[in-house]
Amino acid sequence: MKTQEDLSLDVESIFNILMNSGVAILPSMLGYGIMAVTREGVDKLYKLKNRPMNKPTGVLATPFIFNQLTESKYSGEVKKVKYPIGFIEKPLKNHKVLKNLPNCVDQNGTISFFMNLDPLMTKLAKYAWERGELVVISSCNKSGEGNVLSFNCLLYTSDAADE
Repeated sequence: MKTQEDLSLDVESIFNILMNSGVAILPSMLGYGIMAVTREGVDKLYKLKNRPMNKPTGVLATPFIFNQLTESKYSGEVKKVKYPIGFIEKPLKNHKVLKNLPNCVDQNGTISFFMNLDPLMTKLAKYAWERGELVVISSCNKSGEGNVLSFNCLLYTSDAADE
């Protein structure tokens, strides 16, 4: 396990860890978020949280990503919002980036899009999008326990999450 003291928090490093089946825990304005990109990483995210696989997660987004993936009636309004917000919308069918998304993100045909959580998370969402990926995100609390824990930023490499 690497902590904030062990590495710099640049988007490229975080994304590379996520693409190598790792999990990242980062602070946001609403608490800590736990993130993954790959199927193996998402499985680790669920295991770390003790989250049932039938309980959906969401994706990090920006207004641009939201507008590219939905035909929401809120498309024009979403870019005006500057505070942390989530939208649950039906995604466009057959968008190529959705093919990589684990099934556990889907909520009866909808996806939760989380925006403006933190500037670093926004950069990470853009960086992943430019590479054809979406970042799966959930609150960092263990399922059923609330968000009562405090963490330094943690990045779990594929080896560390298996321990």
